[in-house]
Amino acid sequence: MKKFMYTFIFIFSIILFGSCTFFNMSSEEYTIIHIDDIGKIPGVIKKEDKRYIEVNNSKFYNNKYFYGYLSIDNSSFKEPLYQYSDNDYFLTHNSNLKKKSSGATYLDYRVSLNTRKIIIYGHNNNRLSLPFSYLENYNDEEFYKEHKYLYLEKDNNIYKYEIFSIYVETSDWIYTKLNFSDSEYLKHLKLLKSRSIYDSDVELSSDKRTLILQTCSKDKKYSKYKNKYLLIIAIEV
Repeated sequence: MKKFMYTFIFIFSIILFGSCTFFNMSSEEYTIIHIDDIGKIPGVIKKEDKRYIEVNNSKFYNNKYFYGYLSIDNSSFKEPLYQYSDNDYFLTHNSNLKKKSSGATYLDYRVSLNTRKIIIYGHNNNRLSLPFSYLENYNDEEFYKEHKYLYLEKDNNIYKYEIFSIYVETSDWIYTKLNFSDSEYLKHLKLLKSRSIYDSDVELSSDKRTLILQTCSKDKKYSKYKNKYLLIIAIEV
């Protein structure tokens, strides 16, 4: 009888524990979270849920390397950004500064808000729910037409950028170059625009800042390439 009671108590405890907690799998933290907090912590709720953009990220994301936020218009996508003294650290460390292969979304260490070109990096994976996996949606032209604007938020200021080029790069890393003269820079922007898979009537200017999002492409058309980066390129408006 006692053995039966112990078994019953054990099974009941597992059921009770399971009903009150979730694993925060999508944020790659694997943190046990009480069910009352579901919907309050980024990564637990789906990014399609509008509450995602209303979350106060400071509990999990506020560290000394926090920079601001990146968001996409007409969507609930809003991702915290970080910046380190090199471009390697956040490839393998998450927003809690723990070592994770999923890394974090971060700015190139060479740029600042006043830099003419701002480059943001993030991982993409077919098997994991990573923030920049969302960028694969831009392979659909209708999605592009409905989500043409990116927003960079820094110190309560919001900067708006309009996408003018989307393409996958496999060999030419000129887009990572930062230093240009005015005439060279405009020529550079026109080159990036000419490579786009979609036509755009966005006006380019050497006086405006450019925002580039980079992630690994998971498009099967580029599977034979060792390096294949999906680029979303926008100019400030």
